[in-house]
Amino acid sequence: MSECPNADIKIYIDDIEQKAIVRRYKRDDVLNAIKGYGDRTTNILPGYISSVDISKLKIGEHTLKIETTTKAGKALKSQIVKFSKKYDTMFCVDSPSNSKEIENSVYIQGWLMSEDKGATVEVYINGNKINDNVIRTKRDDVLSAVSGYGGKSTNSEPGYYITVDTENIQDGKNELEVRIVSKTGDILESAKRTIINGVYESGVYIDLPYTNKQESDVLPIQGWLMSRDSNATVKIYIDGQEMQADIGRTRRQDVLDAINKYGGKETNSNAGYNTIVDISNLKTGVHTLEVRAVSHKGTEQSKVSKNFVKKYETKIELDLPQKVKTSVDVQGWVMSEDNGANVEIYLDDKKVETKIERTIRQDILDEIDGYGGKDTNVTPGYNAIVDTSNLKDGNHKITVKVISKTNEVIGQVSKNMNVRKYDGILNIDSPTSTQIANSKLEVYGWEMSEIADSRIELYVNNQNYTSAISRSERPDVISAITEYGGEDVNATPGFYAQIDTSSFEPGNYNVTLKLITKYGDVIATGTRKVLVYHNQFRGIDVSYANGEIDWEKVKASGIEFAIIRCGYGKDDVSQDDKYFSRNISECERLGIPYGIYLYSYALDVNGAVSEANHVLRLVKGHSPKYGIFIDMEDADGYKAKNGMPSNQTLVDICDTFCNIIKSNGYRTGVYASLYWWNNQLNDAKLNNYDRWVAQWNTHCDYVGEFVMWQYTSNGSVSGINGRVDMNICYKKY
Repeated sequence: MSECPNADIKIYIDDIEQKAIVRRYKRDDVLNAIKGYGDRTTNILPGYISSVDISKLKIGEHTLKIETTTKAGKALKSQIVKFSKKYDTMFCVDSPSNSKEIENSVYIQGWLMSEDKGATVEVYINGNKINDNVIRTKRDDVLSAVSGYGGKSTNSEPGYYITVDTENIQDGKNELEVRIVSKTGDILESAKRTIINGVYESGVYIDLPYTNKQESDVLPIQGWLMSRDSNATVKIYIDGQEMQADIGRTRRQDVLDAINKYGGKETNSNAGYNTIVDISNLKTGVHTLEVRAVSHKGTEQSKVSKNFVKKYETKIELDLPQKVKTSVDVQGWVMSEDNGANVEIYLDDKKVETKIERTIRQDILDEIDGYGGKDTNVTPGYNAIVDTSNLKDGNHKITVKVISKTNEVIGQVSKNMNVRKYDGILNIDSPTSTQIANSKLEVYGWEMSEIADSRIELYVNNQNYTSAISRSERPDVISAITEYGGEDVNATPGFYAQIDTSSFEPGNYNVTLKLITKYGDVIATGTRKVLVYHNQFRGIDVSYANGEIDWEKVKASGIEFAIIRCGYGKDDVSQDDKYFSRNISECERLGIPYGIYLYSYALDVNGAVSEANHVLRLVKGHSPKYGIFIDMEDADGYKAKNGMPSNQTLVDICDTFCNIIKSNGYRTGVYASLYWWNNQLNDAKLNNYDRWVAQWNTHCDYVGEFVMWQYTSNGSVSGINGRVDMNICYKKY
């Protein structure tokens, strides 16, 4: 609409005037709606229409300007609008898939539909355009399935494909890009795929060595490689390091017949491989062999690995004397597959610097097969003198190690030896074993030593009493003992010490004597166990077998206590001791301290419960100062005839009985012979109760703690007809 009659219209795109025919036509709707800008006389044809060719425009945003001008070309007014040029396009890459592994070419296939009839397909690898022509094909399947995008009229051949040679493209990952390009050179669509080049289907196998097979200096390797790459090669690695080896290739008809893939017979005329690798510089132990298949361009295709063991078969023997003084002759022999192996000697795990002589041992070479034989073992024998003068006497360890040429231990042997630079003898005359001491302990005896100035050390329960020792001449010993240096180095072989034990707590004590050289080596020891008891009470134990006892005469004879049998076995009145009531009444009347015992027939803990109840029934109303004991023996063979209980059951019977008695407020304990204590009742569970030991002897040899000793069954006491059991109690109850 314009006041200027016959105004013209010009069209500009991106400020460039377009050569287009503009047709004018009536627009009553406009004339009716818009007032001003002239009237119908100046705007006979207000409407306009034109068609502009934009086929050569680039894809994207553009500017359209409509300008009105006078007939003379003077601009009157203009309007600008934006528009986009775009071809609706759809495309697909059917092949290859992403991360596709390829050998030396890649096949690319797909389809495109676009409003741009002149759209083309371009292929790029790593940004470089492939100049080979992309072939276009009919794809009725696509045209039937996909509507729009120009349809059949602009997409007569929507399909595309191309095979691209990748022989000259780097192996490994590469970027493939397919672009749809408009006729104006614009990218309408694009898609990218990763392709992995140079991947030939291949397989590799190790026949030799066998897994964990032991090898020495050379490693035979054999196997097969099959690959679609006819020029594929084999590389050998040990522990990740490539080995330089001459690898031979051989025909392996067995492999070709058995395996149909990896290119088969066409690309694998020599599928086998074999070589020998020098491993003499490898450390002994487990190693990993790896065989890799490598393409003709040097790219690894596949690999396989096995463990093998480098080990020199080695045998070593060591001969040592039984007794060692100031030096030891170490000798033996070694056979090893390692012809460079050496021998080292260690004393108490510390290497000894000494000359080791290697010798010919024809006897060994003739007798021992393997281990490299005579070829690698010219001098299998070895010997060396090792100084032991600075060692303490006692056990020491000699170790001989075989060291490989790669400085590893490939064999070793150890033996203990007893170093005793000087011999000696120690004899303890007193105390005797388990001697009883009250206020004093006498220790005496003699010693003989090969070295002068040896000394005696005395310990009681690790307390040092050496200062109490005096030394003396012993002509009788010198005359009798001709060894250990004799009189020349043993002027005063006798020794004596007296130890005051009056302040010792009652119990067991270990008396230990040590014979020590002037260098501090202990060359002889002796130990005695003594019992320290400040009180010794003389007593008896009685039963119905002693008949009717005159207890007044017993007391007058000096007897200080009595242990009275109350009966035997389970809680049955018929098994009560018929003299128990009289014996206990007499002791109470005369003030003789007493205890009680019951002879046990229990075969299990239930029997022990009944026996404890037996005693508790009879002891009611009485106060046995010396406690209540269970008598554990089998004098009449009852237990043996009825299946002697196990040691554990015997202990449990004692523990059950004593625990019941103790829980009822009485002192309690167990009576048994020395044999039973050592062999059947030797259990710490009974440490909670008093021990009464029967050993008819001049002394008691029991090494544990005990409170009472039955030293004879043949005693004689006034007031008792016949013999009677005699006891000493070391505890004041």
